[in-house]
Amino acid sequence: MRTSIIRRGFAVAALAVAATAVLSACSVDTVAAGTVQVRIGSGAVTVESSGYTVTGTGKPIEVQVNRAKVTVSCSGGEDVTVVGAHGTVDLVGSCGDVSVTSADQTITTGSLQALSVTGAGNTITTGDVQSMKLVGADNTVTYTSTASAPELLGAANTVTEK
Repeated sequence: MRTSIIRRGFAVAALAVAATAVLSACSVDTVAAGTVQVRIGSGAVTVESSGYTVTGTGKPIEVQVNRAKVTVSCSGGEDVTVVGAHGTVDLVGSCGDVSVTSADQTITTGSLQALSVTGAGNTITTGDVQSMKLVGADNTVTYTSTASAPELLGAANTVTEK
């Protein structure tokens, strides 16, 4: 089941998943453990046995992931915001600016314009990134290359070049 609601110019699709990865309920306003909430300008959300796949086109994408897995396909340099806790997020394609305000997420990306992390306990693996700013604590970032030195403003963050 999929639900779409137009709210302030965004299509909102909210999905909930049981432990067996079978779609069991829909929710828009409440995001609980085992759910993914996505806001995209236009695009699609599909449910697969391994998790969710989100395809956005040209608009900012906001993904709230709680104890679930989601794949986000950036097709035109979309900016992506990741919130929630204890999930897995794969960003494929070429994304714009990626903001991580979540806790204990595992995030994998391709190339990015900028990476900003204000959450805590995240593990992020990325390709080429133009700039990085880590304000949160206890985050681990592994990257291929960067145009400028990472800004490390938080506590106990680890940044490693592949």
